[in-house]
Amino acid sequence: MKKIRNTLIGSVIVLLISGILMQVRYMGSIPFLAMMVAMISFAVFIISLPFYIIQRRALRHQKVADDATLPTGKLSHRLMEHYKQAGLSDSDIVFFRQTMAEAEKTIRHLDKAINDTPKLKTIDLNLDIIKVSKSMFAAIVKEPQRMAEASDFLYKHLPTITKLSDKYIEISHHEIKTTDTWEVLAKSLDVIKNLGNQIRKDYTTFVADDLDDMDDEMSVAKDSLSDLQKDADKMDAAMQKINETYQRDKEQQHG
Repeated sequence: MKKIRNTLIGSVIVLLISGILMQVRYMGSIPFLAMMVAMISFAVFIISLPFYIIQRRALRHQKVADDATLPTGKLSHRLMEHYKQAGLSDSDIVFFRQTMAEAEKTIRHLDKAINDTPKLKTIDLNLDIIKVSKSMFAAIVKEPQRMAEASDFLYKHLPTITKLSDKYIEISHHEIKTTDTWEVLAKSLDVIKNLGNQIRKDYTTFVADDLDDMDDEMSVAKDSLSDLQKDADKMDAAMQKINETYQRDKEQQHG
């Protein structure tokens, strides 16, 4: 960003100097050289300007997303204006920031869990769960008035995939694994994959340009949400049972 800005400033300065030199007729070849330099500088200016505008807009959006992750109590003037323009009341802002702070904390936790576990990382490489979750986070921050539309992501899918990932890691570290343990681990990976795919759908639905398309996607998605949540709940219960059995057996061996 800074390099492009300096390039633009340099181009303008060179154009001004070249313009002055081109007026000096008695300096031989200077006007011609000045004209060539001016043309090159103008070309550099025209090429650099779009990149500067694009990066400036991207940086503005990034700053809004970054501000949303600040601890409660620290609210920049820019972000406050962003919330007000979106139509949020003071109480809405407090609720929004608390919800997004929790979501950010969950995403960071999930990111670490995935990176520390090879099989979870393989799933993430295929589905970009963390990347999509961060993109979803940024999209919600950009349009805070639409947070309710992201409720399934914020309150169900993101917390559930994080919870199952934590339990998968815990069970995978059991020193002794039974047939049931291996079966639960395998099935839990399938459920985590399904949740990862659902998070991708959450994002594509949220950023859909056509409202009619978004409504169609949401109606189709809701048909499969209940089944997915049931599968996740069953897997959570199965993993909890494996953990309890493991802990009980471990206590008996030491007792």
